Amino acid sequence: MRSPAPSTGRVSAMHKDAESIAPALSRRQRLLWSLAAGWTVAVLGTTWLVDRQRMSQYLTEVVIDAQMRVDMLRDSVEINFLQIAALAQVLAEQPGLLSFFHRHGSSAQAAPAQDLPASTRASQRDTLLTQPEVVAMSQQLAELVKDFQIRQAFVMDSRGNVLADSGHADRQHTTIGANFGGRQYVVDAMDQGRGFQFVMGSVSQQPGFNFAAKVADGDTALGALVLKTDMSTLSRIFTDAARRVVMLTDGNGVVVAGNRPEYQLRQIPMQPYPNGREVELTALYRQIPKRLDWAMDTLPLAERSLRMLRIDGHDHVALPHPLPRHPYTAWVLAPLNRTGSIHASSVAGGLAALLAGYMLLWMMWRRLEREGILELAHQDALESTEGLPLTVFRYRVGRDGQGRFSFVGPGVQELFGIELETLLDDPQWLWSRVAPGQTLPPTQATEFTLPGPDHQRWIGIGSTLRPSLKGEQIYDGYWVDRTALRQAEQRFEGLFEQVPVAVMLCHREQGILRCNAATLEMFAAHSFEQLRGRLPWKPPLTPPQQAVGKHSENEALAIIDKVRATAGEPLHTEWHHMRLDGTRFQVAAAVVSLDHETPGLVLGILQDITALRQTEEALHKAQEAAQSTDRAKTAFLANMSHEIRTPMNTIMGMTHLALEDTQPEKHRSYVAKAHQAAKSMLQIVNDILDLSRIEAGQLELECIEFPVQGLIDQLSNVLGLQAEQKGIELLFTAPMDLPTHLLGDPVRVRQILLHLGANAIKHTSEGSVTLGLEVRSRHGYEVELHGWVRDTGEGMTAEQQVRLMQSFNPSPPPDLPPVGGAGLGLTICHQLLERMSGRLWVEGALGRGCTFHFVFSISLPSGPAHAIQVQDNWHGKRILLADDNPDAREVLSKMLAGMGLVVDLVGTGPEALAALERASRPYDWIMLDWKMPGMDGIQCAHEVQAQVKQRFPGTQPCILLVTAFNRDDAIDAARNVRLADVLTKPITPAALADCLRKTLTVRPLSTPAEAPPQSTKPAQEAHPKPLAGTHILLVEDQPLNQEIARELLQLAGATVVCADNGALALTALARNKPFDCVLMDCQMPVMDGYTATRKIRQQSQWQHLPIIAMTASALASDREHALGSGMNDHITKPLDIDQMYQVIGKWVAAAKALQRDASVRMGTGRPA
Repeated sequence: MRSPAPSTGRVSAMHKDAESIAPALSRRQRLLWSLAAGWTVAVLGTTWLVDRQRMSQYLTEVVIDAQMRVDMLRDSVEINFLQIAALAQVLAEQPGLLSFFHRHGSSAQAAPAQDLPASTRASQRDTLLTQPEVVAMSQQLAELVKDFQIRQAFVMDSRGNVLADSGHADRQHTTIGANFGGRQYVVDAMDQGRGFQFVMGSVSQQPGFNFAAKVADGDTALGALVLKTDMSTLSRIFTDAARRVVMLTDGNGVVVAGNRPEYQLRQIPMQPYPNGREVELTALYRQIPKRLDWAMDTLPLAERSLRMLRIDGHDHVALPHPLPRHPYTAWVLAPLNRTGSIHASSVAGGLAALLAGYMLLWMMWRRLEREGILELAHQDALESTEGLPLTVFRYRVGRDGQGRFSFVGPGVQELFGIELETLLDDPQWLWSRVAPGQTLPPTQATEFTLPGPDHQRWIGIGSTLRPSLKGEQIYDGYWVDRTALRQAEQRFEGLFEQVPVAVMLCHREQGILRCNAATLEMFAAHSFEQLRGRLPWKPPLTPPQQAVGKHSENEALAIIDKVRATAGEPLHTEWHHMRLDGTRFQVAAAVVSLDHETPGLVLGILQDITALRQTEEALHKAQEAAQSTDRAKTAFLANMSHEIRTPMNTIMGMTHLALEDTQPEKHRSYVAKAHQAAKSMLQIVNDILDLSRIEAGQLELECIEFPVQGLIDQLSNVLGLQAEQKGIELLFTAPMDLPTHLLGDPVRVRQILLHLGANAIKHTSEGSVTLGLEVRSRHGYEVELHGWVRDTGEGMTAEQQVRLMQSFNPSPPPDLPPVGGAGLGLTICHQLLERMSGRLWVEGALGRGCTFHFVFSISLPSGPAHAIQVQDNWHGKRILLADDNPDAREVLSKMLAGMGLVVDLVGTGPEALAALERASRPYDWIMLDWKMPGMDGIQCAHEVQAQVKQRFPGTQPCILLVTAFNRDDAIDAARNVRLADVLTKPITPAALADCLRKTLTVRPLSTPAEAPPQSTKPAQEAHPKPLAGTHILLVEDQPLNQEIARELLQLAGATVVCADNGALALTALARNKPFDCVLMDCQMPVMDGYTATRKIRQQSQWQHLPIIAMTASALASDREHALGSGMNDHITKPLDIDQMYQVIGKWVAAAKALQRDASVRMGTGRPA
């Protein structure tokens, strides 16, 4: 609340007590000319200052931008050099490079190439280029150059002779046969392990940076790998959108890289000219670098002096920044293009201000002619104080020494608790409370207190003194209420004392100046006097050494220096202290510099973390124990996998061979069931290993192109048999826009659908299981697919669904009926979908079946989009679909309608005949399910043929038989019925469209024709011979496994030689005719497969012989071990027969193609 306004007379007297302005015209004129002259001087001075400030600001902005650019350039070049050096170091340790030196190093020339005449070096180069290992290594280096986008890569021996070069194809400029042993980077690489130098290529005549890394076998230096980069690979680093000159100079001041080619290999004038070093410079740069004719000057800016260059008539600011680890300096030369426009705009602004001032003076002249100017000015001043958080006053002391207020702003009653009239009558009442004996307003800011009804009030006061024209002393001052600030300080003081963490004020030299109670408790002090003046980084408050072995006092002083440089930012660290009783403890400390108050003063906040660190140590030990347990688990799984797979290989191999042989049906059924049980057990083992790989983070997803139809065919082969055994139908549904080909991991997609489909079949006793796929979203070549598996089984409650979908719950809900299986499928699906950026969820209800949904991200192959082709002439054609399963009717009718066909649906054979009876013209296709109740599809087909023959003479019906069971059985059952084709569920859109298109080709629908002959293919086709003519060495110590593998290979047409261990395999290779392939077991007595493979690879004639691991060890580490020993591939036991044939065929074909290419090259005279 503001105080009431004083009486009108008193306030009027207070506000009108101001000096008046004489109205004399002569004084006005003189005043006007004085003001005009002063304004002119002020504007000119201000214009000069503004122009200088703007120029300074512009230069500051240019320098800041240039500094950021040169810092970024320094960091980019440094990182690029370090990356290339690290790449050279890593590549120099690769086994392939060591192997090259072992094979070729002994044949290296005895004398350095520089000691040989040019013709001899050229001959030597041509000789090297005829050697296969040199060409192979050069090709590898060329691939390396392409992959890592560098200029060149070459390999030299320990004398500096170049043995292989990525540019070997260009014989005029290849370095093969050259010697660089005298180059500094080669000398450094041989002595220190790595070398680096900018050189002008003696062969390529191109400048660049060479990075060399020593290639060594133990302590023996074999040679060096050199990677070269130049401006073509560094151009992106020196690109500058602001058109600044960006460059890199060496220690001689020569430009070695930059965005201005004309400055390349020119010396900058900022460096002294290297007189007397012409020979050295010519050897380094192939010429004496010319000096750039840039005029130099200095440019003062703030507290620093900058280097300025004049280039082509334009001023540039030059900012250097040396590279920390390489002898080069990064430069940015920023042009100063806006100086002229800044000067022009400043002058224009000054002129505008001058004119505006003259206009203002003219307006003032007019204003001075008005009456009451002084009263209005005072009224404006009074109103302006209304919004201030303080109360202003003017106090006049006359020549007689008497003082009075001539102006008082609002708020007196709130501040002092008295009326304004009381203050005006007795000013001394206030001044005496400021300080004893005070009679005038204080000219220094101070505070005083006043008692209040509830609490004491703090009032701040200050004023400035100036004399008036009448000889009076005028005090212009203010009062401000600081009660809230002081109360906040008191609350902070209470918080400081009561806070539960230790807080202390400490001086670098004077020690602890103040601390709170928590600090006393932390250091076991009974009073502050025990800590006053002690330095907390010295005994008895700190041990002489910290836990990391650093000297406590030196470390503490370094922390204080560091925190003083951070401008008030806290520095967090950990420290080991001692209590006064000698016990040690550890704290987390935050240190803040208070240099702005007192130099050397810091604030420390300490929290005891001794118990926390002890807990962390205990957790670390527990974690190590858990990791040890995990390693034991992994070893157990690997061992158990091997032990289980070895007998499983025998079981599955023998049952497979038995099924291939002719035997009574009853015995065949026994063997088939045993074979299926073995497959189920193998699936459980594979699931356990997959889950182990997922948990260990070792599962990698492939990215290959695969057809969706092939995926569904594989699912049908596996799940179709399971569905047929339970008497239920397996269906597949998808829209027409589903891509026919995808780019991803087909094994994992098939695994997800296989697990979900098998799970649905297990829980479904009648009805059907439907698999579906659709595109949920698409962005370019990336799509999100939505899949689902719907069954007509018992379903689940909401509670059962929640428990089933836990991230790792290998056991189903206990109230679900037992159906067998290990229960790992859903867990694997969940984990796989997470790695494919997808998820899994379930919907359903008890008694109404379940639907498992999943989404995942996958790519589309590049090139033209693969889509299902639909004939234009199909639109409007009619098809009759008869199927007793409503789910199958719905799925097939949607596919057919999506192809533009008119679909009539019926559920039984009699209904199909009735629909034909009602039809006014024949159907283009008639699709009949085989196993329909009452009248099955084959019986219905008989009646359809008879009815069509009677109603539409001369017309042959196009009948398609659909079955969820064995296709060959359906063909045998329909041997007396003319069918156009037989389709096996699940039917994909692509398969259905292909069938309709094929039947149009076989029989035109508009003319009578004979139906295509039925397949007479027997149920068991003759076994194909995929390995006919292949000569294979089988290395296996287990007699049963050896027998199985031999029989399977011979069944595929191969000739097989057996060896019981690795040593006998080496003997067989030496004595027999060349083998096309070696199947190698890994764990054998006498000599294991890994050792045997390494010995085989040591022989040049067996370098390209395909060796395939055949082992019961199925972990990822086992595969890596096999490949690391030199094997080409890895197949696991129990053997997947088709996979074994496929892998053998792939590597045998690749080896033969390599031999043909080598023969062609030898025949044309080119090096192999």
